[in-house]
Amino acid sequence: MPSMTGSFRPSFVNMGSQSLFALALVAGMACQGPKNEVEGGPIVAEGMDQDPTPAPPDTPNLQQLRQMVLTATDLNDVLAEMDKAAAGFEREPDFWELFGQTSLDYAKAEESLGRTDALEIMYNDAEYAFRHLRELAPNRATGFLGHTYSLRMSGDFEAAWQTAADAIQWGLRAEMPADLAEEIGRAGLAVVIEAVQAGKPVPAAAEAAETHLIRASEMGRASAAIPLADLLAWQNRSDAAREVLIEALIADPANELAVARLKNQAPGESLSVAWQRIARSHPDHALVQWRLGEALWTKYWEHRNQADYFLAHEALNRAEDSFLTAMALEPSYQTTCQDWLHLVHTAHGWVYWLEGSIDDAATAFLAALEADPDRLEAEANAESLRLGIYSVEGYFFEESRLDKILAFHSRLFKTYSDNPDWTNNYAFACRDLGVAKAQQGEAEEATKLFQDSWMAYSRTVELAPLDVRLVNDRALISVYYLDEHWDEAERELHRALQLGAEQQQQLAADVPDRERRLLDEAIGDAWENLAYLEVIRRKRIGRSEEFLAESIKHFPFQNRGGVARIRQAIEQLRNPNTLEK
Repeated sequence: MPSMTGSFRPSFVNMGSQSLFALALVAGMACQGPKNEVEGGPIVAEGMDQDPTPAPPDTPNLQQLRQMVLTATDLNDVLAEMDKAAAGFEREPDFWELFGQTSLDYAKAEESLGRTDALEIMYNDAEYAFRHLRELAPNRATGFLGHTYSLRMSGDFEAAWQTAADAIQWGLRAEMPADLAEEIGRAGLAVVIEAVQAGKPVPAAAEAAETHLIRASEMGRASAAIPLADLLAWQNRSDAAREVLIEALIADPANELAVARLKNQAPGESLSVAWQRIARSHPDHALVQWRLGEALWTKYWEHRNQADYFLAHEALNRAEDSFLTAMALEPSYQTTCQDWLHLVHTAHGWVYWLEGSIDDAATAFLAALEADPDRLEAEANAESLRLGIYSVEGYFFEESRLDKILAFHSRLFKTYSDNPDWTNNYAFACRDLGVAKAQQGEAEEATKLFQDSWMAYSRTVELAPLDVRLVNDRALISVYYLDEHWDEAERELHRALQLGAEQQQQLAADVPDRERRLLDEAIGDAWENLAYLEVIRRKRIGRSEEFLAESIKHFPFQNRGGVARIRQAIEQLRNPNTLEK
């Protein structure tokens, strides 16, 4: 056997690192050639007694070795003891079965810890032990099982299948255990995969492998379902593979391997059909209902990609029912089901959007938000609810539908008022509609809209207190349209001026001209609004002329249309008898 590396015990198979008893035999043989040698195994001298040899007095007996395996914390130590004792058990099949199985158990333990460097050595050791077992006890099922498995795990698929074929012949005259039948099938699967990947026809081994995997399943080996499904899939028999997986999941809905395989073998609608079948056998199984919801989500995407929007909505409705049922059956599923429900509710909005039904999309997005505001995404990524809301309001603004903007944002504001973009747009819509109502002589309705605008702008400023434009816009509502909040508006305008001056000084050299211009314009607006409050609203001159002089120093400078009107009002205050021209 190949030599074990590092702290591993030496191996039987590597001719350069054989066990101590083999080296002693070679030394005592002088120049005699080996006879009766099992390839790669211990060497037996000519004329040597073939009967079992008693173990040396300082080595454990078979029963002690078995006990060591049961109580060991490190199987490598036990295998080292077996190496030492092997000379006394050369013709004892039970020893070689124990040695082979312990080697496999050690390999499994090492692999579970992520240590794979010595796996090849361990499988080679196991292969030698089980091959020797078969020579000593040719009718022992465990010999066929261990030998086939160790060959397959070492990557020698042809040799594994040859051993499996021997086992099939043996099984014609003896009762074959279920685990051996499954291993025969797995060995056949390995040679089928190897052949198909090499572009060769499916080998004859496929039929025998399928027969034995079915036999193992019928004998109660649930683990045989996965290799059976894989065997069928590699032969492009997807329908049969899918049927095997469905039956496996009906037997055990928590079979994660079967779940993963079914996704591959049941594309699109067939996946949801499969889970519906499974659900009929497990109507009160939370995981099955969850999986059905997941499958219906896949079905939704298939219909959506085909522009079959009616069926897309139907799939989403059924997915919602499944996730609600799963959550009701198993409270611990609440978080994951609510995540799914948020996706489902949002998806309805995007389907309506694709249909061109923007009003329905708006309603669906708002319903998704109202159902679970805490799941609103932080970023406006593709297919997200946040992007859906931005898309709807953008469409309404582009179409100049202030009535729809108002209705949409009014409902939005009641549920979620933590996005300054949305609260600002709500405030803007209220202001512009208020102006329209005032022009139509509907003073009471106009005042209500201006009050709503002040409320929305106030929330906006809470969320973005350093935005000079937003601070100025809120003050403007009071200054131009309300008979209240004047003192607060005045303070906020002065704060906007202070913020603006500080921010202008901090602007980097590479700031775009547009950004510079917008900040400068907001500063000029604040000066102009102070003058408007002083002259138009409070009916006094005060420092208004100073304010106006400052305002025209900022974009758009002398082109500020409101300045001329305020100056005219100042003249009227100075000369009350002068008629306004």
